[in-house]
Amino acid sequence: MKRLLSALLLLIPLLAFTPPARAVTSPGPLAEGDVIYHVVVDRFHNGDTSNDDTGNGEYDPDDLGFYHGGDWAGLTAKLDYIKNLGVTAIWISPVSEQEPLSRDQGEAGYHGYFTKNFATPNTHFGSTAELQTLIDTAHAKGLKMILDVVPNHTTDYLAGTSTVYNPPSYKPAPPLDNANYFHHIGDCDFDGSMTQAQLELCDLGGLDAPATTSSACAAR
Repeated sequence: MKRLLSALLLLIPLLAFTPPARAVTSPGPLAEGDVIYHVVVDRFHNGDTSNDDTGNGEYDPDDLGFYHGGDWAGLTAKLDYIKNLGVTAIWISPVSEQEPLSRDQGEAGYHGYFTKNFATPNTHFGSTAELQTLIDTAHAKGLKMILDVVPNHTTDYLAGTSTVYNPPSYKPAPPLDNANYFHHIGDCDFDGSMTQAQLELCDLGGLDAPATTSSACAAR
């Protein structure tokens, strides 16, 4: 329960970019019988080419590991198509700002799991206003919206069991830019060498896990 409450505290910074009061009434909460359509935003439809490439090497529509250009504007333009499939709810990929590239530069954060800043939107997908437009337009069509957020890890800023950022500039945005707020057990290894406690706190997929059992981290 403590870990759950601590993880929920990480969602508090999201209030910094919570969209303004909705002009359209929500169709209501999810219910049994809803048909959920999951959208990997980057791979769906490109509605604004100006946010495709930020010049950090993360955009390459010819490589499955990099951004291809889909965004919230593109999804908004295709809501009728989705609704006509019989869908009643849309679940979109994580909305938070991403680190452009993985530590080894071999993959971009198009999927939404390389979180850099929980409090700001992924500009590859658009602005906060465009996200709000997507939500309002969907609601007006009777579609429910599920916004994905991933508070249980950032990207792989800390190599292995390292306790410092190297290079110093490669780190999450404040207030989580303190290596002491993360576990230093290293990447999860499922070969039997780790204890149960280590498996519960290790970095799954190498992605840095916040030490949510730490009062200092939870306070952030």
